[in-house]
Amino acid sequence: MPTTYPERPVSQLAAKLLQCLRDEVQLSPSPNAVVGFRTGTTGQPLAGLTEDECCDGAAFVRVVRTYPSWGVPAPALTSMSCAQPHGVVFELSIWRCSPIGDISEPPVQQAWNDLHQELLNDRLTMLSAICCLQAQLDQRTIMIGEWAPVNTDGGCVGSTVTLDVDIYKGT
Repeated sequence: MPTTYPERPVSQLAAKLLQCLRDEVQLSPSPNAVVGFRTGTTGQPLAGLTEDECCDGAAFVRVVRTYPSWGVPAPALTSMSCAQPHGVVFELSIWRCSPIGDISEPPVQQAWNDLHQELLNDRLTMLSAICCLQAQLDQRTIMIGEWAPVNTDGGCVGSTVTLDVDIYKGT
C-alpha cells in the first residue's frame, strides 16, 4: 500500500493535545502569550533583542519520539509487521522568567516564592490538559509521565511533563 501524506495519527493527537493545553492555559491564573508546537531536543522559548517569549509566558507541545508498542509505555521487543502499533511520547512545557535582581542586589526571596507557586500552578495546567485529551480517548491508551522543573537558563525557567499515548488504539 502506498504511503499517504500528510501524516495523520500523530498529527491529530498532537492537535487535540495542543487545543487542550491552549484551553487550560487560558483558564490558568497567569495565562501565557505563546501557546504552540515546538520541535527539537528541547522545547525552550526563544528570545531576540526586542522580544522574549519566556517573559510573556510560553506553553508548548512537543513530539519527543514514537516507538513500536503493543501498549504504552512498553516498547515492543519484536516487531511483527509494518502495521505494528506505535506509541508516541509527547512533552508539555510551560516557561516563565526567573527573578534576576539588578547589578547591585539579587532578587528578593518573595520573587522566588512567587515563581515557585507559578511553576506548581503550571503543573496543574499541564495535567488538566492531559486529562482533557484522556477524556477524548480510551483511558487505557495514555500513560502520564513525570513532571519536573527545568533548570534556569538565560533567565528563563519552566517545567515539563511527558505522556505516552497509543497512536492507533484511541485515535
